[in-house]
Amino acid sequence: MKKIFLLLSISAYSIANAQSISVNDTLQTGNKIFYFEADNTSSNLDATIGAGVTWDYSTLSATIQNGPAVKDSIIVNVNADYPDAFHQEQFNGGINVFFTNTPTEVTSYGFVFDLNGEVASIKYDVDQMQSAIFPMAYGSSDYTDAIDGHLETTVGIIPVNITVSGTATVKADGTGTLILGSTTFTNVLRIKTIEVLDGIVPAIQPIFAGGPVTIIRTSYAYYSLSDSNLPVFLHGELTAVIPTQPDVIQLKVWSSVDLSTNGIDTDEILSTSIFPNPATELLSIESINVTSIKIFNSVGQIVYSNSNPSTIQSVDVSTFETGFYIVEVKNNEIITTEKLIIK
Repeated sequence: MKKIFLLLSISAYSIANAQSISVNDTLQTGNKIFYFEADNTSSNLDATIGAGVTWDYSTLSATIQNGPAVKDSIIVNVNADYPDAFHQEQFNGGINVFFTNTPTEVTSYGFVFDLNGEVASIKYDVDQMQSAIFPMAYGSSDYTDAIDGHLETTVGIIPVNITVSGTATVKADGTGTLILGSTTFTNVLRIKTIEVLDGIVPAIQPIFAGGPVTIIRTSYAYYSLSDSNLPVFLHGELTAVIPTQPDVIQLKVWSSVDLSTNGIDTDEILSTSIFPNPATELLSIESINVTSIKIFNSVGQIVYSNSNPSTIQSVDVSTFETGFYIVEVKNNEIITTEKLIIK
């Protein structure tokens, strides 16, 4: 296995100090962010690279079906098809990734995507993908990693297990300014990833003759080093060519800015604080301009919900299991989250 610098799928890694990351900055169980689906015909700005560049998405618009924001959250892996992965990403409307963090790297064990209504699972069960090798910073070389495993899906009505192999390449290809609608982010780092897999569907006579399989996934993830510990913008594409199946082209664009209001938070949450943290018996959630509060456990289950909270809301957490939680406060589509530890 050749290690690479960083692979970043639609799965998201946070950026911390300066222009580099360590294992402390990667997504962990309980992390959650809400994205708004944007116009998927927008350019990927592939050629905009280098230091001090500007990625201009000032005219980017929300999709007509923008609706509720897409939730991107990380939970403890509960999918038996990926037994070696510790974390599972849940991305409503996107690709779900399975991975494990160590102090030196992040390893991806594969991902799940929609294939014309069928579930398709890429499993790196032969040669895993080194998703990150720390530290990560702009100006480092473009690394390549060999990846090898299987694609499990249904071709026609026949379940198939297809051997696939290929390479993943990644590069921190630019730093500068990102403009999303009327919102401007400075000190932004972009990560570009290209993942290419090839294989052969075996013939099953007389149902189908078999043929080549190609899956390509390309993504651009933008991190605001000053304003956010998660990507503020994601631009991704997946193509899948599989015999007897219509070709799949999935284009997805997600913005942390609600472009339907052009970045203006008309229902801004003015403040939120939780204390004590860690908590053992009674938790206080102080919030202004908030219409609902929810608390999620480490596997994404709601353990507390209040649709009419007071300014200082008390919550009895004495019956909560010890561990990691997320407190979500919301006003219409505006959402903020806070981490909570129960001891």
